[in-house]
Amino acid sequence: MYLCVFILLTNKSKDIYQKAFRLLKTESEKKGIKLEPKTVMSDFDLAAINGVREVFPGALTQGFHFIQCLWRNIQEKGLSSDYNSKEESRKWFDQIKSLAFFPPSYVHFASLKQDDIIRLKPRVWLNENIINYFFNLLIEKS
Repeated sequence: MYLCVFILLTNKSKDIYQKAFRLLKTESEKKGIKLEPKTVMSDFDLAAINGVREVFPGALTQGFHFIQCLWRNIQEKGLSSDYNSKEESRKWFDQIKSLAFFPPSYVHFASLKQDDIIRLKPRVWLNENIINYFFNLLIEKS
């Protein structure tokens, strides 16, 4: 996943989001780029989500606040310094974050793999509490 666009708007109405997304789509097409995002990450602002659904009906919308919650949990467990100093820890965290982008039809599959993820811990600071937090926050509530 790569950050592609920041959009600064004057308000948070569905109309303004739709205008911004349509303009982005139009300007991209002028440059020969056909925008068909599979996933759009934003906060859980209903107007933004509805704007995405209107302009990019095939896109899955995901919430940024989930990643913030996961990061806060890592900090609370005292693991942020390990994350900052070890590449393997960063890679593991990024892999856990990406589980949030499973299509809903794969969520059950992901939850079946929780034990497999926990068993991967030999060379990584992998903390079983973080895995359990992730599955309780995202998978169990889905």
